[in-house]
Amino acid sequence: MMRCAGVVVVALFCFFVTVEDFGPAPTTIFLGLLVVVTILTLIGDRRRAIIFTERSVVYRPMFVTPHVVALSKITGLRRVKATFFPGGKSSTPAIAIDLATGEPEVWPMFFGAEVLERLSAVTGKKAIEG
Repeated sequence: MMRCAGVVVVALFCFFVTVEDFGPAPTTIFLGLLVVVTILTLIGDRRRAIIFTERSVVYRPMFVTPHVVALSKITGLRRVKATFFPGGKSSTPAIAIDLATGEPEVWPMFFGAEVLERLSAVTGKKAIEG
């Protein structure tokens, strides 16, 4: 769905750029920023992944370095709601991974419940609410 929206935005931008009467500069800036944000979102969505290896699980977010967690250090799994954007008021379903160090690792559940089920099966820990 997001890919289709991105293609439509880029096509509309190319159409308006070729028209002689393009309009005021703020419109040009707005459409240019919209195209850039759409392209970055498309690239980021393709990069995001959760990778299981023999000894660890890796969460690779959109644009920051991957989070690597050793399976042996996981002490618990919880389903939580978390806010991932500054000033964000809406919460996103997430996985809280309790580590042996006492620090939780919180990952958004953009991939569906199957990731939590697989993580639960690999670690032998049952996911709880909360």
